[in-house]
Order: sequence, then structure tokens, then C-alpha cells
Amino acid sequence: MANAKRKNRVDTKMHEKYNNGVLKNKECPKCGPGVLLAEHGNRASCGKCGFTEFKSKGGSPKPTSTEDVKKE
Repeated sequence: MANAKRKNRVDTKMHEKYNNGVLKNKECPKCGPGVLLAEHGNRASCGKCGFTEFKSKGGSPKPTSTEDVKKE
């Protein structure tokens, strides 16, 4: 018989997202609790709504969104 096909899925290990009971990543301010921002090299972004927060070199991150950008 043919081998069973594997579904393309990512096994998330929830214990890796916590540090002593505190979330490592921030939650999305638009989507609310339960939706975490993905950490990249220079930004944090939400995979659900597209919210992006760029990290600045000197201070706190500057929140931006795809809706905030004006189309010219």
C-alpha cells in the first residue's frame, strides 16, 4: 500500500512561548488576547490582521499598521 500522506502542519509547543508563566511575545493590540505577535529581526507582526510594530534602535518600538499607510 502507499504510504500515508503527512499533513503540512507545524507542531507548536506552547511551553516554549512562556517564561515562568509570562508570555515571551506580545499580544496583538487589534486582535486581542490569544493572538501573539511573531518576532522578526527588526519588527514584530501579527499573522492574522497584518499589524506590524517596527523596533527602533534607540527606544521603544513604534507601532504601525497596513491601514495607517495612506495610498497616494
